[in-house]
Amino acid sequence: MAGYIGSKAVSVNTTSATITGDASIGGDLSLGDNDKIILGAGSDLQIYSDGTTSRIYESGSGLLTIRASNFNVNTADGSESYITMVDGGAVTSYHNGAAKIATSAIGISVTGRTTMASGGSLYFGERGNLTHDASNYNMTFNANGLGSALVIAGTGQVGIGTATPASYSDGSDNLVVSASADSGVTIASGTSSSGTIMFSDATSGAGVTMGRIRYNHNTNEMNFRSNNDERMTLETNGNLTIEDGNLVVAAGHGIDFAAQTASSGSGITVTSELLDHYEEGTWTPVARGSSTAGTPNANGTGFYTRIGRLVHIDCILNFAISGEAGDLQITGMPFQTAAESVGSFQCNNMELAYQSNVGQYTVRVADNATLMEFRGTVTNGGDFVAMAAQGMSFLRVSLQYQTD
Repeated sequence: MAGYIGSKAVSVNTTSATITGDASIGGDLSLGDNDKIILGAGSDLQIYSDGTTSRIYESGSGLLTIRASNFNVNTADGSESYITMVDGGAVTSYHNGAAKIATSAIGISVTGRTTMASGGSLYFGERGNLTHDASNYNMTFNANGLGSALVIAGTGQVGIGTATPASYSDGSDNLVVSASADSGVTIASGTSSSGTIMFSDATSGAGVTMGRIRYNHNTNEMNFRSNNDERMTLETNGNLTIEDGNLVVAAGHGIDFAAQTASSGSGITVTSELLDHYEEGTWTPVARGSSTAGTPNANGTGFYTRIGRLVHIDCILNFAISGEAGDLQITGMPFQTAAESVGSFQCNNMELAYQSNVGQYTVRVADNATLMEFRGTVTNGGDFVAMAAQGMSFLRVSLQYQTD
């Protein structure tokens, strides 16, 4: 059946109605399931419900454009928003009514946690990305196409310039800085401030500052702390000050003075500029006679100081000589001599056996010996003679010599 409603042509049959031109409907337009509102000569846009899902279907080659000053997608009852769009403002996505992602003039804002699938990557243009390795849980930051610029290993180590920080020395691989050429770490501070490396074993109390290396830019000094006490300072003038403790040098080593200007006098040959020994202590001097005619009974104390190869010894003995003890000798020297040496002595109440043509007496030690002898010079030019002591109450000896 065909006719007109006003000036509009209407064609109606048992399955459809065709209206040529505009049509106004004063009530609802009800369509059954899978009945469609079809727009476009090629049925490009279709709006319908299949009984389960409501659909807006754009099947043409163009775009589906929705134009609005402000646009909201809400829940069925309108109580919450899924998406809101503001003209000239933010586009906001919601979860259960709470805003989670919002755009702005400088980027996006995320409220809450962002989760990426294991093994995924986040790219920043063509020259940088953040990648998660699902096999070992490493997080890798790549910058400017340089590969593993920063790696946080799944086992907790951090590598700068290396993808495998855990492969370095155990106990010092928490942070590894690596490069194929020179590499380093810089701590930059203000001109009147300090840069510090702290060694802690606690989060409060003395353990927080148990060990420390600090550079003070105000005084240009480097300070070292151990066991929570200041121990050593490298001063701005190059001097090294030990505030508490000693300088301990391992056996076989010493302080090398090779940087100083060596002696250059005629006939001088420098054999060593290494100070490799310092020692001080006590030794037990033992007085004896060279014969069996008598024995000097003495008790005494000896002291010594050794600096390098040079040894200085002192001893004091209180005597009670019974009978003639023969030539007086003292044994027990702390180090063997490397060459013959001469010392001096003082004594009280000395009684000597008569020896003609004998002048001044001295203490002498032969080379490769640890025994002191007392000898006098012969006034007529003869050899030295041993001192034969018959009585004495006090003896003090000082001797300096070289050892090997």
